[in-house]
Amino acid sequence: MTECNGIKNSVFSHESKIHVVSHNFSDRILVPYMAITNSWDICKGDFCEMQDGTKAEIIGVENLHMATAEANKISYEMYKLSAWALMNQWYIRGVKFDSACFVVLTLKKIETI
Repeated sequence: MTECNGIKNSVFSHESKIHVVSHNFSDRILVPYMAITNSWDICKGDFCEMQDGTKAEIIGVENLHMATAEANKISYEMYKLSAWALMNQWYIRGVKFDSACFVVLTLKKIETI
């Protein structure tokens, strides 16, 4: 049985994918879904290539609505910015998003994929 985005599925197997993420490597990042290729299918166990060329395994995926107190707290802990300011930074960078849902990825740096 596999689990992807909180959905357990015993019929379809989930093969690890490589996602490209528009963010430099860090052990934990908060990004809009539009900053990740194939973000609709991102799961724990997948791999990603970061903007700085670092390869990583995704060891945690947490959906986060940016209009919550929790999002504000996490955003400030990670970037010293409010959730609103972080969303604005992504918008200024040209990442258009149609949702206030972002994702927190916990990453483990790897040498090769």
